[in-house]
Amino acid sequence: MWETLEIKLSTASPSALATLVHPRSGITEHIREIKVLDSGTLESDESSEIEDRLKSLILAIPQDRLRALTCYVHLSTPTVQLLLQSQQKIETLEVSTPFTISGLPELPDFAFEEHYAWSTSSLSHVTEMLLYIVPNSVSEKRIFEAIHFLSKNHSKMQDLLLYSLASTKTGMISLCRILRHAKGLPLFANLTSLRLFNLRLAKRGDPAISNSLDLSKLSCLQLQGCDDIVPFIESLSSYYARGIGELTWLYIILPDQIKDPQSSVQAIESLLKVCSKLIELQLELSGHGFVAKECILAHCQKLQCLSIGTGGSQSRYFSVMEMTAILRACIHLKYLAINMPVVDLGSITELGTGFHPEGEFADMLAALSINPTLHAFRILNLPTVNYNEDGATVPGKTQVYFCQILMQNFANKIFQFMANRGSNLRVLAIRPSSKDVRDAGKDLGIDANGHQWPDYHYARGRLTEVTGMIGVVAHPLRNVLQDFPDLVSLFN
Repeated sequence: MWETLEIKLSTASPSALATLVHPRSGITEHIREIKVLDSGTLESDESSEIEDRLKSLILAIPQDRLRALTCYVHLSTPTVQLLLQSQQKIETLEVSTPFTISGLPELPDFAFEEHYAWSTSSLSHVTEMLLYIVPNSVSEKRIFEAIHFLSKNHSKMQDLLLYSLASTKTGMISLCRILRHAKGLPLFANLTSLRLFNLRLAKRGDPAISNSLDLSKLSCLQLQGCDDIVPFIESLSSYYARGIGELTWLYIILPDQIKDPQSSVQAIESLLKVCSKLIELQLELSGHGFVAKECILAHCQKLQCLSIGTGGSQSRYFSVMEMTAILRACIHLKYLAINMPVVDLGSITELGTGFHPEGEFADMLAALSINPTLHAFRILNLPTVNYNEDGATVPGKTQVYFCQILMQNFANKIFQFMANRGSNLRVLAIRPSSKDVRDAGKDLGIDANGHQWPDYHYARGRLTEVTGMIGVVAHPLRNVLQDFPDLVSLFN
């Protein structure tokens, strides 16, 4: 029960923490993973208090029990030393600390002699790590030395996350220019997952990424908020066109503003045509367009999870004809997330009672119903609702329970419509892909179903009517991932 501890240390009461770390609680001996939920943008006083609380928690865990720590609140190097010296079997380390920030002009990172003696042995079991990069503060070669250190001294490293701390696009640094300093064999011989955030990836003429990183075992590639992606992806296409590699998961989220958007989409299409083993594909291409359906159909024999979003451009969607072709061909598809045709639920006070699937929205639901393997469906754009305030796109704080009933009715009608057409759908989620839309609801209250606008999750349920007939209804899920942990990729 307590193997994974998710905790917001800033709001945890002193009594709750005291109970948690008490030797007789019997809790800490079971903890294998800690996820600190506090934001990394807190004031220094708050960060310091959270760090003190985390140290108390670390000290309460028996020696070498912990396997993973995720914490984006900035931690001092001594705290990380405390962690690694008491927990030397840790495998996943995603923390913000000078120890894991490469490129600070005044502070040494873990590749420097100050930390070398203890970090090499303490990190011997680490297979997953987050490395922050501070661009333009020091030379590319020095940043490379930190990456090279990981590859040289930690042969078990499988999952590498590189995150640029650039505040503007002009400060973003080219990954391939950093990695061009690699000499000899490519780095990270056991790399299975590479996640790149907020980086410039490659300029024309930069060395191919396969020259610097060993991609032979790479199964997961995630690119988020990156620019200069065309040469990078073209080099990947050249690599995978040789029929080598094991890439099965591909996630690409493009920023709203990007160089050569049309060429970027075309480069992604070319990559999809030569990567023949994809099981999971998630593309968030903002307003830059969709990949051609043929690029998805190339994976129809293996694809199990497909997510195609457009960020803030929520009115764009695949046509019914395109989705029908995809759903008929993808015979193993279990999880799907797409934009739907726009549908109007009317005034908030009408509670969605007048809604019935019709037109293109109904046609799309009918297309979804033909796939017998589809287990979960996430709608990435919201229905339109009149909140009875001029120009309002977000419900008011007094309308939380109106939204609960409205979305419940919306989900009921979708489940019933699809069930009548033979669908086996088990889970329905209305959860926008746009972070801006989700953030707009963060100050709204949580309704009686445990939902907070704009995120709503339901499981298919049954209701026996007074006539004895059994009908299909949407059963609200308070914690969808607790009830259906296999859906974690769908809500990534």
